[in-house]
Amino acid sequence: MILLVEDTQVRLNGINCLKNIEIVDYFDKLKFKNYEIICVHKSIKNFNEKILMELDKKVVIFSGGIEGYYFKNKNFLEIDVDIFYQNFCIFIESKELFSLIYGKNYKLKTLLEFYDRISFFEKNNEEYLSFKFVKETHYEKIINVFNLEEIKLDLIIEKQELIKYKKYIYHLIQKMANENFISNS
Repeated sequence: MILLVEDTQVRLNGINCLKNIEIVDYFDKLKFKNYEIICVHKSIKNFNEKILMELDKKVVIFSGGIEGYYFKNKNFLEIDVDIFYQNFCIFIESKELFSLIYGKNYKLKTLLEFYDRISFFEKNNEEYLSFKFVKETHYEKIINVFNLEEIKLDLIIEKQELIKYKKYIYHLIQKMANENFISNS
């Protein structure tokens, strides 16, 4: 179940997917233990990020003062309020943090970003000999979401291994894009 801690009901107008969600307008750390996902607006009274960081749950902080999005760790996302509510119903269905960022086609868009990050690294580091997918980063979250078990975290890999992973990710992107095309036809 999801707990939504929101300071105003106005932002919730027109959102039709609020079943199985408790909405409160106060920050109560004792209440957090009963939920698998906690979403908190940063302007809520008594907001305490440290308490949220200590939770072993998925946590989303949203606010108009956050530009875009970023992960503080693999289960802690900060995101712009407009993006949050734009993709909130999709997130409720999937319970995947990436769906808050990318919306309906979040799996495909996430893999595209992953591929782009590797390509960017390669382009800007033409002489590299090795690479490392670091734990507690975007990479770990992507690897876990897609069960990319062959990609090892916190191990230095050789250039040829990275190229192999990149080709594999490209293959997944093509496959997913084809599936999306067929299902939307």
